Amino acid sequence: MSVTCYVAPRLTAEETARWRGFLATCPAAQYMQDPDWVEVERRGEGMRARRPYFFWCEQDGHVCLTAIGIRRGLPVPGRVFWEFDNGPNVHDPDVLDAWLGWLIERIEPETARLTLQPAHVLDEVGDQMETVLDAHGLLRRRKAGIWSTLLVDLTPPEDDILASFHRKTRKTLRQSADHGIVIREEDDPVGWSALCDLSAEMAARARVRPIDCSYVEAISRVWLDGGRRGTVLVARHDGNAIAAFILIMYNSVATGPVMPSTRRFGDLPASHLLSWEAMRLAKAHGCTHWDSGGYSLSVHPGEPVWGINEFKRGFAPKAAPLKLVSVHERIFSPLVVGSATTVRRLQMWRRLRAAGD
Repeated sequence: MSVTCYVAPRLTAEETARWRGFLATCPAAQYMQDPDWVEVERRGEGMRARRPYFFWCEQDGHVCLTAIGIRRGLPVPGRVFWEFDNGPNVHDPDVLDAWLGWLIERIEPETARLTLQPAHVLDEVGDQMETVLDAHGLLRRRKAGIWSTLLVDLTPPEDDILASFHRKTRKTLRQSADHGIVIREEDDPVGWSALCDLSAEMAARARVRPIDCSYVEAISRVWLDGGRRGTVLVARHDGNAIAAFILIMYNSVATGPVMPSTRRFGDLPASHLLSWEAMRLAKAHGCTHWDSGGYSLSVHPGEPVWGINEFKRGFAPKAAPLKLVSVHERIFSPLVVGSATTVRRLQMWRRLRAAGD
């Protein structure tokens, strides 16, 4: 197979058009693999720097693979992490095989860890993709990242969509309205600040990574485009922000990467109403499906993630989970990866402690 591979820090207008033409043929293509999203990722300094690069392959003059790789600095000179979130996009396992051989040969001298997740449905060609990944030394990590999700069909009338929800979910939505919770679009500095404050509070409570306001501002400036491809939604009660949501719309699919909330004003049921209003807004903008943003197939009742599963299941009680190719990883330098992981955890602990103070 004659496949030519390329990498560049930026794309020309003509190359961008060819990328998007190929992405339109990939049913599982995700917004983080769109060329515009690169500017959101281009941030940070020193060892926290995230440097995105465009990778693509051509066969007989046609694009046959696209991938956005993030090069992350490490506290070890000459070593980096390479991450391909929700990518690469590729149809042919043989093309993936050719690209991986080219990629690993090119990056191996400096790489400590390589992470990939080809955007494919597992029960289709995704099984073959996983075989190729395994052949190149990338091992499956089913508990890392997101490899299963629930989809809500947004094409029926709103009343029919609402009627399809679990009875408990519909009851919670009514309770939210009775409490006087109001959902507003706040894609502005006030809304960004509310979202980041809620994120910092939730991070201190749940030990998750807090969201930086510069990241939210970049998403708004680069991606949301005045509501054309999403917005920031804030749930308020008596003027107080109690939950927030970043709505992302791409290729007729809507999703939300984050939805932080607070417990400072009691147990107000805001998350269900926030999700439903996001679905309604996405439907009004022409989206046909709602992606719940992940559904764990390995969690058990009683575990913390089980409650998140139950929350998402309430909006799609009869849907079968859509299984995707899982995260695969190849460790080139175990000692470097272990040291870097320890440093990252220490940095996160310090940020959480500072946020708590």
